[in-house]
Amino acid sequence: MVVVCFVVDINVAESPEQHDCCQVPFSRVEITFELRRKANYYILSLALPCGILSVLAIITFILPPECGERVGIGKNTRTVSYHPSHPSPR
Repeated sequence: MVVVCFVVDINVAESPEQHDCCQVPFSRVEITFELRRKANYYILSLALPCGILSVLAIITFILPPECGERVGIGKNTRTVSYHPSHPSPR
């Protein structure tokens, strides 16, 4: 499992509330989580691979048609883009 954020702070506040329908006050519990994302995870696992695949796709069109590697680079680019090498966050 990939953790993409971490807990910075947790606040718990409890306050009694009186409603018109009941004689007994109810307790209201408010829990606040402050989370911080890990930016490096997004850069290394999403932005960087997308950029590399985009450059490879452009190189496929720049190569001359006589080049035998043009088809190979195109196949490899599509294969890598459909099969990610990292697990998806859950």
